[in-house]
Amino acid sequence: MGQRNNDGILPGQVEDYRPKSGADERLHPGEEKDNPVEEGDRLWLGYVKDSFRASTDFLNDSIRSQWEDSLSRFHSQHPKGSKYYSNNYKKRSKIFRPKTRSASRRAEATAAKALFSNADLIDVRGQNKGSAAQAASALINKELLQYRLEHSIPWFVTAMGARQDSYNYGVCVSLSSWKYEVEESVDIIPAFDEMGAPLLDEEGRELGEESITQTVRHDKPILDLIPPENLRFDPNADWRNVIEDSPIITLMLSMYIGKIEQKMQNPNPVTGQPEWREYTRGQILAANQSIDENESIRQARDGYERQDAQDTTYLHTNLDTAWVHLNIVRHEGVDYAYYTLGTRLMLTDPRPVREVLPLGRESITVGFSIVEAHRVYPIGGNELGAPLQSEINDVANQRMDNVKLALNKRFILKRGKNIDQAALMRSVPGGGVLADDPDGDVKTLEYKDVTASSYQEHDRLSQEQDELVGNFSGSSVQANRSLNETVGGMQMLQGDASSVAEYELRTWIETWVEPVLRKLQKLEAMFETDETVLALAGENSEVFQKYGTDVAVDELIDKELIVSVNVGMGNTDPMQKLQRIGAVMNAIQPIPEIGQRLNSEEIGKELFSAAGFSDGERFVIPKEEWEAEQKKIAEAAQPAQQPPPPDHTMEIARLKADTDLRIEQMRTDAKAYDTDKRSQTELEKLAGTLNLKVSELYEKLGIDREKLQDARDITALKEGNKSREMNLKREMGSGI
Repeated sequence: MGQRNNDGILPGQVEDYRPKSGADERLHPGEEKDNPVEEGDRLWLGYVKDSFRASTDFLNDSIRSQWEDSLSRFHSQHPKGSKYYSNNYKKRSKIFRPKTRSASRRAEATAAKALFSNADLIDVRGQNKGSAAQAASALINKELLQYRLEHSIPWFVTAMGARQDSYNYGVCVSLSSWKYEVEESVDIIPAFDEMGAPLLDEEGRELGEESITQTVRHDKPILDLIPPENLRFDPNADWRNVIEDSPIITLMLSMYIGKIEQKMQNPNPVTGQPEWREYTRGQILAANQSIDENESIRQARDGYERQDAQDTTYLHTNLDTAWVHLNIVRHEGVDYAYYTLGTRLMLTDPRPVREVLPLGRESITVGFSIVEAHRVYPIGGNELGAPLQSEINDVANQRMDNVKLALNKRFILKRGKNIDQAALMRSVPGGGVLADDPDGDVKTLEYKDVTASSYQEHDRLSQEQDELVGNFSGSSVQANRSLNETVGGMQMLQGDASSVAEYELRTWIETWVEPVLRKLQKLEAMFETDETVLALAGENSEVFQKYGTDVAVDELIDKELIVSVNVGMGNTDPMQKLQRIGAVMNAIQPIPEIGQRLNSEEIGKELFSAAGFSDGERFVIPKEEWEAEQKKIAEAAQPAQQPPPPDHTMEIARLKADTDLRIEQMRTDAKAYDTDKRSQTELEKLAGTLNLKVSELYEKLGIDREKLQDARDITALKEGNKSREMNLKREMGSGI
């Protein structure tokens, strides 16, 4: 007959969790006589028990050993069961070459360089680019999320831990939630009588009225990184989105017993009832027995030389830990969520999942860095390079043994002969060994030095592993001497390695980083009430400058937005990134329409970040100060303001009238001149007839010579006036 397991179930037998009636109704597995399970809880505990067993069996049979081996390699230790732990290798070289840890550190460094070189960690934009409301919402949400990532959430270590998990386990798991805790304090307001004296009771104590003050202790988003072995789901779920497709999700949470008891006492702010069902400490400890199946994985992660932290016990058992399970069960097409103590006791009643987790199943995010179609647990870079890592260790250790044997020979000693074996084994330089017949009693074993070929094989194996995991290192340069170490050759090698590393990085960002940031943004829109944070976000995002300080920030943040990370392919090499930016700038110079619309601030941030100076803010004068300085310079460059030119209207009118009068006078003079000229002409004719000189004729006729000169002057004046008249008419615009 088959052997029963701890729950009394035969192998292959499925336990029936349907409620039974009658006195012989059996208890739920693990249920004690003093821990009765309510009738309505049997179905929900049955779901949890069945799902947890199935997922645990799959994890134990298919995944656990791979994870343990990967974690051992991560710690530069040989996996369990390795030949190096056998007695045959007790005195042999068993060094572990840390190629796996080196590749992991480079993967983390690449992620840090790509995610955190730019001070703007994220980019937020509205779904509708033409909507002013969504544009304002994007500005505020970006500042809110940026503030939370820098101050409330340890984003750097969380992201690097997730990248490390994806490298070692193949997957990384996180839980996004909102933490809101209120602390109540009770104060007594003394009561006084009409005379101002305090009122006392019969025992002499002061009477008064209780005043309850609530202080918000925590009001912030939470991002917890969950060990992958603590997430259980159906292995038949869709490999692209196991959280959404799996009918049952179980998240194992390690909690202090004191905190569990506190939740059993704290009232729910909505219902007023205790948040969790109340159990005794003995019931809690009993329900927590024999449910921890992940001890071996934790041991491999912490290192076999360390004690498992979960095994730590205290005299005060409230400091011990217990496993609380958060379960999401799809029942009749509806998702319900509830907490259980292990798989034995219900802590909460099943409720629609969004009443427990505001984002529902979306609160849990599973990411990966290597795409393996149709595998719910893809491998990571650690396991990908495991075979080559093992070969590298073998070659290195055999070479070390060869060197040791070449330097410290082995000997064949004739049995029963008088030989100082201790001195021979010590092999002390300059020492001596006593023997009766050295030539006949001692034979030296010679070993050929094969280190040269061993190093070549080692280099080739290292190169193959680097190509496989996308790692470019000094060993890659050493193994590619055929390229003569030229700059172009090194760039070719680094470019190929960077392509693989960037592909792996982009996969991780698409599956974990951006989904997590989108969920945090949704939580901000749903629950952010901190007035200081909201005001800071509105000020930093320039929304107040654009829309005024009376804008409803809490309404603006509740919009459908697109959240992405400022990372693209080709961003892992800063120098190549600078070259690409320069090439783009040169390419768009002939297109002024595009050049005029470039965002100089964003371009500057990318340039400074690629050079290793974050956003370069300390090198650039703020925009407001720069505009004020430019305004001062422009004002100083302008000449002193001249008074307005005088009004010459009256002067022009006077000059015009005077000119008209002078022109009329000149016309009169011209007529008189014509008359005088005709008279002079007639006198000259008369003088010619009389054969007299004109002067004699003047004397006879009694004409004064000076009058004749006056006539000539008039003629000259007429000609001058005619010229001046033409000039005046040009100036006055009256024509000629």
